[in-house]
Formats: sequence, C-alpha cells, structure tokens
Amino acid sequence: MHDRNTNRKTAQAMLRATQRLGLGGSLLLLTGCSWQWVRHSHDAVALQPALASCTIEAEQRFPVRNEVAQKTVYADQYERCRKTADCDGKKYARVSRPHTESYSMDVNADSRRDQMDGCMMRKGWRSELKW
Repeated sequence: MHDRNTNRKTAQAMLRATQRLGLGGSLLLLTGCSWQWVRHSHDAVALQPALASCTIEAEQRFPVRNEVAQKTVYADQYERCRKTADCDGKKYARVSRPHTESYSMDVNADSRRDQMDGCMMRKGWRSELKW
C-alpha cells in the first residue's frame, strides 16, 4: 500500500510540475519515464497471465461507467464600451465570462486501477515509475 501511495504522490507532483513548466518543460520532464510492472516476490506468477486475470477481475468488479460531468471555465471576451471613461479611454473592454463545459468521465477508473494494483500485488507484482 505504501508503494502505491508513494507512486501516486510522485505522479501528482510530476503533474503539478508539468503544469508550471509549460509544454516544452513538460516534454523534457516526461521523456523516458513510464509505469512498469516489477516483480516483488520470488514466487510471482508470470506477468502476462497475471495481467490477463487481474484485468478481467478489475473490469468485472468495476466496469467502465461513463457519466457526464461539467466544469465552469472562464473565457475572455471583448465588449464595446458604452462610455469611453468606463474603459480607460478605450472602445472595448476585456471581460472574463463564465461558461459551462461538459465532458465524459469514467467514474470507476480509480477503483478499477486500485483493484488491478491489489490483484497484481497478490500475484507478486507492483507498479513502479521508471525514469
């Protein structure tokens, strides 16, 4: 359990770093790193059979369940000023307006991933971030 939490914290820290660094820095940071299954037990089940059975188990227990979610985002718009005095002498003012975006999300994704991690741990494997 500790390793999975540490791995998630590392991934969350990487996400925050990529958001701060922008696209160029993100590509540099992410180049060459990936999640891999690593044997942690001398009597581990072979990787491919473990993956196959754990995937089936996780998908049966937590099937894909897409739901529509919404979020509010703000977009800048330019509006004509009625009085130039209200807009520092300019004809247009930039105004940030909210609007709602809808998107689909799998509400079972985290539970399915946790189920997969637990199953693979029982079979002698753990997921590690490799640089």
